[in-house]
Amino acid sequence: MTPIITPFYAALYTFFYIYMAKQVVNNRWKYKKGLGVTDGELEQSVRAHGNFSEYVPLALILISFLEIQNWRMEVIHALCLILFAARIGHYIGLGKSNGPSKGRFYGTAGTFLVLALASGCLIFSYVKTFL
Repeated sequence: MTPIITPFYAALYTFFYIYMAKQVVNNRWKYKKGLGVTDGELEQSVRAHGNFSEYVPLALILISFLEIQNWRMEVIHALCLILFAARIGHYIGLGKSNGPSKGRFYGTAGTFLVLALASGCLIFSYVKTFL
């Protein structure tokens, strides 16, 4: 099966990723900092962008594998939407505070939930082939 749902969400995530990258560029110009970071807004935008790029690709790969294995489309949509909401929450939470925040907490928890659920489903599929 050719994935259809996951590529759509990957495209949405890409636009959000580009938006975050633009924030980093804007803050680099604003603070005249071509390399490295400073405390505050630049650091927050760099970390939000970096954190997104650390977790979203793996999540999308896992979800794509589920789609290829013909898991229900509701499961695929749910995982993608939870991930999207989590990443937006994380971004907003990090933008408001460089310390702990509800957005960061729920964003991280949502991201880890998607990674764990997708991984669990894939392990279940693998084990099921031997039963």
